[in-house]
Parts: sequence; C-alpha cells; structure tokens
Amino acid sequence: MELMSRWQKLSARERAIMALTLALLIFFAPYYFLYSPAAERSRALRDQHEALSTEVQALRRLFKELPPPKAQVARAALRLPQPWSMSQLLGTLSRQASLNDVELLSLTPQDSRAMGRYRAQGLRLQMKARYRAFYEFLRSLQQSRALLSITELQMEAPEATYPYLNISLRATAYLTEGS
Repeated sequence: MELMSRWQKLSARERAIMALTLALLIFFAPYYFLYSPAAERSRALRDQHEALSTEVQALRRLFKELPPPKAQVARAALRLPQPWSMSQLLGTLSRQASLNDVELLSLTPQDSRAMGRYRAQGLRLQMKARYRAFYEFLRSLQQSRALLSITELQMEAPEATYPYLNISLRATAYLTEGS
C-alpha cells in the first residue's frame, strides 16, 4: 500500500521516468546476467573448437606423410653398464677421491652375496672432504657408470676440522662374478 501511495504522489514526468527505468531494467537485467555470459562462453567454445579442428587437420596431414609401419619393429635393447671387477672399482674410487680432493681414510669390504652372474659387494668408506669436493666426487662416480648403490650416508662437521666433513658411506657395488 505504501508503494501505491508513493506512486500516486509522483508527478506524471517522474512516473514516466520511473516506468522507463523499470522497463529498461527488466529488459537489460536478463540480457546482462543470463544471455551475455552464455554468449561469451559459446564464442570461447567455438574458437576453441576451430583451433582444435585446425590442429587435428594438421596432425592428419602429418600422419598421412608417415611411412607405413614395418612388419616387425626392432627394439633397441636397454644396455646397462657392464659390472666391473673389484680392482676396477677400487681403482676408480681411489682415483676419483684423489682427483676431487677427497681424503679416503678407509675402504672396508662388507658382506657379499651372489646374484646370478653378478656379486653384490657391500662397502664401507670413511672419508674427509669439503662439502663441494665430496659433491664432485659423487658426480664423478655417477659419470663413471659404475654399478654402485649408496645405501647409507652420514656427514658430520666437527668444529675441530671445519670446513672439512667427516663422511661415512655404505654402498653396494655390483661386480662380475669371480672378481
């Protein structure tokens, strides 16, 4: 009721402005909130569809240019590095340690077990080195392609020997049988 009384108090000009504003609001609100987002999404999907269609056509052209598949495809065999003998491994460890300024304090063989054509030999290494030198030592071992798996690594930095680390490392080396 209050709304009707307010409407009656408005002049004819104000009623016309309010009616026009209400009509525009009724027309543009659904357009702005319903149609416009849907039309935007439709345009984006259409553009994405065109781009994907173009890509599919390009891939189909490339696929037609491929030679026909051979009857049998030869697979390249995965080639692992050959296991070394114990003397090769010890020589590499001591050479890489001296090249990288790592002081090899002790190298002790641990348990050994046969694994088919190979022998898994446990090793314990005690070293003294700067952190960067030890990192370079490990990198050089990785690049040497020795079959070596590090199972435990302990590093201590006592104040008495700073900046050198006391390093204890346990590893398993996979060697040729009979070495």
